[in-house]
Amino acid sequence: MTGGSLQKVSPTNGSAPPFAVNGAGSKRERSRLAGRIATALLLGVSAATGLFLWYVVNYGHYETAGISEATGLEEFGIREFTAIKGKASPLKFKACFSASASSEAISSHYSVYEYPVPLVAPGWFDCFDAAKIGKALESGEAQAYLVQDNVRDGIDRVAAVFPDGRAFAWHQVNNKFRR
Repeated sequence: MTGGSLQKVSPTNGSAPPFAVNGAGSKRERSRLAGRIATALLLGVSAATGLFLWYVVNYGHYETAGISEATGLEEFGIREFTAIKGKASPLKFKACFSASASSEAISSHYSVYEYPVPLVAPGWFDCFDAAKIGKALESGEAQAYLVQDNVRDGIDRVAAVFPDGRAFAWHQVNNKFRR
């Protein structure tokens, strides 16, 4: 052999060809590729699980409630009724409607509710803004009434009415379960 010529390495002499030591087919590269695939699969499954749980919490446990669900609200003179209810919890009931009855008529039929706390509705049920309703109740702009005591054991139906006729109803834990 001359000094400038290439020598062919055969697999039988115990040395591997130079391109196989750090090449794409090496054990290290296959291990890295397997790790990347496993990571991508884990992230994909985690993202899908997260989306599924988000959907279930925000949409899966709710269904539209009809006017037949407005028991106890008849004396408000309900118009433009829209409501949701929960499949798993009575506290998920929220309703938005217009009350055509006068405040005097409502006050004569329903008692004032002392500690109204409107519970938050899912974001897509945008007619019911618990924070705004709560502030209006605190400031005296709106008045809350006990519509039905113990709709379910320990749960009251409460309604808040604004002077312009906007009204909202929700279920709230009563004294039986409060600490």
